[in-house]
Amino acid sequence: MKFKVLGTILLVFLAAAVVSVIYYWRTDQQVANYYLNNFIEFPIHKEKPIYPTPVDSEQTGTLSGHVEIGPNCPVESLDFPCPPSQDQYDLTEIMVYKMDRTTIVERTNPDHSGNYTLTLPVGSYYATYHRLDNIFQPPMTKITITSDTTTTQNFSIDTGIR
Repeated sequence: MKFKVLGTILLVFLAAAVVSVIYYWRTDQQVANYYLNNFIEFPIHKEKPIYPTPVDSEQTGTLSGHVEIGPNCPVESLDFPCPPSQDQYDLTEIMVYKMDRTTIVERTNPDHSGNYTLTLPVGSYYATYHRLDNIFQPPMTKITITSDTTTTQNFSIDTGIR
């Protein structure tokens, strides 16, 4: 009888311990997710925040640039240039990602001259291009958008034609 009572007490104590550990772990995860999802710096990292502090969402800046695609012919010269076609620009997409490098914030195609412009909220991002005929993933470039200014990011795409 004593063992049954002690076993029941031990079981209740163990169940209470497990419930409290799960509760506190879940609460810690909720706090961490709140900070991560809202881009607020962790209180213990006052000197160097892990994520940018949120800014007024109405503040925007501009990202613009030029996409150079070439060479487009096996032999090019000044007398006989071989400019990219509109199809080549249509196959190219400029993509801007959040700092997690997976979430796309904005995307656009260059115009017929290879120029592009995007309006983005103030903050830090990664920019890159994507082409349907890409064999490899081009590198991402970190950019910072500031209020009412234009940030320039040009891209040079090697077609591999020689």
